[in-house]
Amino acid sequence: MQIHTATIRRKYFPTNKQATAKIQDLQIQITNAEEEVRSLQLKHEFELEVEKRAKKCLQQEKDSLENELNISKQEVMALRSTVAKMTADSLG
Repeated sequence: MQIHTATIRRKYFPTNKQATAKIQDLQIQITNAEEEVRSLQLKHEFELEVEKRAKKCLQQEKDSLENELNISKQEVMALRSTVAKMTADSLG
């Protein structure tokens, strides 16, 4: 009976060992894949945050430039008015 048991152990132990090794390998692959997914999620979240901040910065710059443009237009209108008044005064 011991020979029979030993034969069975020799016959199936490598298979169990191989199966255990394969399971461990698959678990490592799953862990690596989960870490890669998390890394990609973090990268995506970071890129979204960078994009959001860039848009905010660009919007502020646009608003500032529009404000400067409006001030310049008002200055031009004031200068035109002054020139028109001075012209009228000199002709008048």
